[in-house]
Amino acid sequence: MKKINFIIRIGLGLLILFILIYNIGIKDTLSKIVSVDLFLFALILILFFINFIIKVLNYKILILPLKKKIKFFRLLYYTLVSWSLGLFIPGKIGEFSLVVLLKKENIPEGHGAVISLLDNLATFSLLATFSIIGFFMFFSFITTMKLILIIFFFWMLFVTFIITKKGRDLIKTYILRKYSIKFQGFSKLLFYYFKEQKSILALNVILTFFKWWIHAFMIYLLFYAYNQNISIFLIFLINSMLTIISLIPISISGLGVRESIAVLIYHFIFNIDDAIILSAYLIPLIISYVTATIILLFVVGKIDLSMSSLLKK
Repeated sequence: MKKINFIIRIGLGLLILFILIYNIGIKDTLSKIVSVDLFLFALILILFFINFIIKVLNYKILILPLKKKIKFFRLLYYTLVSWSLGLFIPGKIGEFSLVVLLKKENIPEGHGAVISLLDNLATFSLLATFSIIGFFMFFSFITTMKLILIIFFFWMLFVTFIITKKGRDLIKTYILRKYSIKFQGFSKLLFYYFKEQKSILALNVILTFFKWWIHAFMIYLLFYAYNQNISIFLIFLINSMLTIISLIPISISGLGVRESIAVLIYHFIFNIDDAIILSAYLIPLIISYVTATIILLFVVGKIDLSMSSLLKK
């Protein structure tokens, strides 16, 4: 059933993306992509890699209170693998495979889950905040309030099921069941970070901000290559909006949905040619999925990343 669900969602994402490219023009889109200067493409790749370095630093900072030393390149490897899985599993759930990988470094499942959750929470909180600013700038008041209510709803779900004891008990009883013992120490460590490690959480948010600013800068460079001078701050706001919207598990990692909304926003607000908008967002997308596919092919058979490996005794 899970495999069928995966196939349906990745198929839906590819279908949405194909329809978008077909309607804009396959030939026109491809010509825009191949027209990008090789030097600029190399710069995009460098920035792409720098973002991974920042993500590794985020994990290293969060791991510091655990008194565990993990070599930088080993943690980079874990980061690349969990990120790659996140691209192929709805709602970025795949990134929680980091819990499985950190277990190999003698970090208990409960502690590893806290590390992964805190990093994703920093991303969600940061982007949700800036996306709200973007919603007010680019959408009507009524539409903005609807979107804010959706964000607030998911935030309250987090508070209910993670922060409150009753919520955690429900997760233990109906989701983890007999495996709940494997996540002992989760709540204690989570509250420890919020009470005693505020500086580490703040630094994590700051690094996360720079990571997403670099991503916005990549889009800025691509637009500039197409002679479109758009404020990097506005691109950052739009990227925040797109990321939050793409968390809705319609397709795998928002595939197709994110690009379609990007075309709509940039077209109606900045009156940019659709092929240029699509190309600017397709290039990072292609780089991401090609990189992720290579990484996952590399690790197949070398490491067990299934949830069963996390939960087995």
